[in-house]
Amino acid sequence: MDMLYVCPNRLEQQVKDKERLEEEMYSRFVMVLNEKKAKIRGLQDTVRQLSHTKDQRKDEGRTQSDCKAAQSEERSHPSQESTILITGLLVYGK
Repeated sequence: MDMLYVCPNRLEQQVKDKERLEEEMYSRFVMVLNEKKAKIRGLQDTVRQLSHTKDQRKDEGRTQSDCKAAQSEERSHPSQESTILITGLLVYGK
């Protein structure tokens, strides 16, 4: 009869431990993902600068409005959006 009381308590503890572990893993993943996004943005900026320098040398007659349009398009890239950690998700198996 004691086993009936021990099993639910043990199961509840294991579920809590699993949820805590998942939350820790997600938060670590989000940190790594944000670092990777920052690195990608930095590399994209470098490519843009190099490309811009190359374009300036080739074509000095580029208009100011073309540059502004290109910059506004580049700012809306998905890698520039921040990542949000969602907590409290419960996933139940079959």
